[in-house]
Amino acid sequence: MSFSELDTITPIQIFYLFLTNSIMGQLVANTNSYAQQQLLGPEKEWQRYWKPVTAQDLYHCLAIQIHMGLIGVPPDRYWMQDGVYLPKDGLPPASDLGKTRFQEICLFFHVSPYNSPTETPDGLPCWHLQLDILLEQLRFFCQQYRVPGSNVTIDEAMILFTGRSIHVTKMPNKPISQGYQFFCMTEKGYVWEFHPSSNAV
Repeated sequence: MSFSELDTITPIQIFYLFLTNSIMGQLVANTNSYAQQQLLGPEKEWQRYWKPVTAQDLYHCLAIQIHMGLIGVPPDRYWMQDGVYLPKDGLPPASDLGKTRFQEICLFFHVSPYNSPTETPDGLPCWHLQLDILLEQLRFFCQQYRVPGSNVTIDEAMILFTGRSIHVTKMPNKPISQGYQFFCMTEKGYVWEFHPSSNAV
């Protein structure tokens, strides 16, 4: 895609520039592998039926997650029969992915291969090791589509997380006061480079 096409590009086309078929293929394979290990292993006393997830399933799941974040209602209400919270403008409706199936995919969604390390070679805990496969590819595409100029900014960015974790950073008086911290190099709001950090390291 050339720069001359940027005036006509749609948000979903930009989305696909970063979340490519190659990345989705890895997410599908790792999610199915994790589900198989968790539910269908020979050592399990019980087994649960698992229908292998597809790329289309994951796209629907992500679309629903994004929509839930935008409308800000409890997840259970998304599947209400009155359809008040069904998405519009091209996002798949909840009926395309039932509530039970959506919850199963969220439960077993896995970015990295099964049993990937969670510690550095030095034995230090590292929360983002299991995300590095995805982060490295996103970083690659961020740098593919833009050449930064001379006026860049290096600052921290926060991803909201309110659960319990030794890796969480707390910054009172900030718009996001608690979450996972990234150090980013940006230009006019475009993130060209980023590195996750942790209070535990």
